[in-house]
Amino acid sequence: MHKLFLIIPLVLFCSLMSCGNNKALSQKNIEGISIKTSAQCGMCQKTLEDNIIYEKGIRAVSLDLDTQILTVRYDKRKTNADKIIAAINKLGYDANGSPANAEVYKNLPDCCKKEE
Repeated sequence: MHKLFLIIPLVLFCSLMSCGNNKALSQKNIEGISIKTSAQCGMCQKTLEDNIIYEKGIRAVSLDLDTQILTVRYDKRKTNADKIIAAINKLGYDANGSPANAEVYKNLPDCCKKEE
C-alpha cells in the first residue's frame, strides 16, 4: 500500500512535466506575421477574422482597421505566409501587395471596396 502512495505522485509529476514540455515544443513552432490588407470597415474585419481563423494552422487573427494590418499567429509546421496571403486574396482583399481575387472583390459590399 505504501508503494502505491509513492507511485501515484510520481506518475502525476511525470504527466505534468510531459504536458509542459509538449506545450513548450508547440510554442516554439508558433510564428507571427503582420500583413497589410485592403480592409476598409467593420464588415471587412469580421470577414477576415472569421474566415482566416479556420485556415489550417492558424492560432489567432486580429485586424487593426486604422492601419489595415492583419496580425496572424500560426503554426509554421502547418502553414506559411504565402498560404495565409493566398487565403486573404481568396476572400477578396489585397495582402502585402498581392492582389485580391477579382471576382470575389467585385461582389464585396461597396463599403469594403478600396477608394479609387
